[in-house]
Amino acid sequence: DASARAGVRYEYRLAVEHRSGSVSYEGPIVVENLGLPSRLAWGSAHPNPFTEEVRLDLALPRPGTLRVRVYDVRGAMVASLHDGAITAGQHAVHWDRRSTRGDRLPPGLYLVRAQLGGEVIQRRVTLIQ
Repeated sequence: DASARAGVRYEYRLAVEHRSGSVSYEGPIVVENLGLPSRLAWGSAHPNPFTEEVRLDLALPRPGTLRVRVYDVRGAMVASLHDGAITAGQHAVHWDRRSTRGDRLPPGLYLVRAQLGGEVIQRRVTLIQ
């Protein structure tokens, strides 16, 4: 399937044409395309909302220096989750609701920003009581 996107799960049913001329169907057959994405992309964030820790999945199209930072609603950076070299492919970063100084942050809405080269993507996560 040329339209399949990386990191997406697909289900197919196969039609089998028998010598007798009858047709039967097999499946569903589940396929997950693990190819590299064409651009930096978020996968899931779970759980979201979260109370203690959130896992953020990322798909990287190429190796490089990845920066993942957390910002509060005022735009202040409160945590740095990754800042360094990384390979292409599927990755996950975890945030334990702590600031860069180690303080537990209060409930609220936070913005997680990932940067790989000139590409920047953002995602909202909600920390609850």
